[in-house]
Amino acid sequence: MTWRVVHVSQSEKMRLKLDNLLVQKMGQEFTVPLSDISIIVAEGGDTVVTLRLLSALSKYNIALVVCDNEHLPTGILSLTKSGHF
Repeated sequence: MTWRVVHVSQSEKMRLKLDNLLVQKMGQEFTVPLSDISIIVAEGGDTVVTLRLLSALSKYNIALVVCDNEHLPTGILSLTKSGHF
């Protein structure tokens, strides 16, 4: 059951590591199991998100909310798994 809302602020990189969200920020690394996450809120214009992570978010039906430099939501990526485009 997913229940966590993860807020990522001013990170350097978000990527996938063994079915976990790995957030790299100021030389530190933080991990959260994807199976626990329902929504990720990302803010800060310099964050890099890898394609492997986006694919895993689709697999786990995790929504990604993207915010601008004023911390306001500008988009929601609701990645759904499908067999074709």
